[in-house]
Amino acid sequence: MKWFFVLSMLVTALVAVACTTVATPTAPLAAQWLNVASDSALNIHRGLMAECTPSGYGVAYETILSPASEPTNADLILTWGKTREIEGFSAEIGRDELVAIVNPDNSIPSINLDDLRLIYQGQLTDWDWQAVGGPSGVLTAYAYTPLAAETNVLKAGGLFTDNAPLSREVVQAPSTGEMRSAIANDPGGIGFLARSWVDESVRVLPVNGLPAGAWQVPLLSISSTEPQGAARDWLLCVQQGLN
Repeated sequence: MKWFFVLSMLVTALVAVACTTVATPTAPLAAQWLNVASDSALNIHRGLMAECTPSGYGVAYETILSPASEPTNADLILTWGKTREIEGFSAEIGRDELVAIVNPDNSIPSINLDDLRLIYQGQLTDWDWQAVGGPSGVLTAYAYTPLAAETNVLKAGGLFTDNAPLSREVVQAPSTGEMRSAIANDPGGIGFLARSWVDESVRVLPVNGLPAGAWQVPLLSISSTEPQGAARDWLLCVQQGLN
């Protein structure tokens, strides 16, 4: 009978556990959503954008190549520099600067603006760093797609022109993150990066002859009307964080 008593106690314990309801905590669902579209140069600030999320809201992000090329139904469009004639409301929420970058193993101290033009217009006679005052080694040039925000900055700064195609030797990087990764993994690479993206994986290359502030442009928020309520609060929070 002793074994029967033990078995009965075990069954009773299992039933008690099965009948106990364990409360599982759940995160409250966002009551409303704020839709934000931005070019890839601004993805580095996603952490700040998340911290600024208003109470009771969720923020949905969309990466677009360029406000000039991709239609979007976003409430707010964040872009680096003016890429088109802006319709509706726009506000400057910060500034960033495009810089030339090379692999940290490249010892060239600086580069002339005219030499940069030779590189990106495909006019180098020899694709070697010695041709532009650097150490011996294969030179590989990287650029962004024609409609990218960074390309517009370089056009405005006089490195590219609207009608001049990139040299066929130039490798295109689809996004800011891929540009940084390409240079970090290519000892002979040269490209461009927003200063906010620069880390120890790449090195800023000073450009001789570049006017001060030539590649510094505003970060803009664009919307059909002036933001109100939660959208305004979120934008002000991001603006304060960027500055």
